[in-house]
Amino acid sequence: MKKIVITRGTTKIEVIRPDVIEVKESSDGLVFMMKGGFMFTFTDTDMPTHAKINIIGAVNNFPNANVEINLLNYAQPASLVAD
Repeated sequence: MKKIVITRGTTKIEVIRPDVIEVKESSDGLVFMMKGGFMFTFTDTDMPTHAKINIIGAVNNFPNANVEINLLNYAQPASLVAD
């Protein structure tokens, strides 16, 4: 099953793709919206807009891909990963 893996340092969150509705930009970070009304908010006032756009694009535009998100890597924060 396809999944999204979000890491920041030693913290790691894995979510299966069907549970993720979308990711939205907030003024101070990102909001991951999940099924069942669950929202995961990531706050980072230093995150550049291009990093947010990269993450949002990877999650919202590739619904059938595995996505790895590294919230500490502003240059390449999201990547698509083969099974």
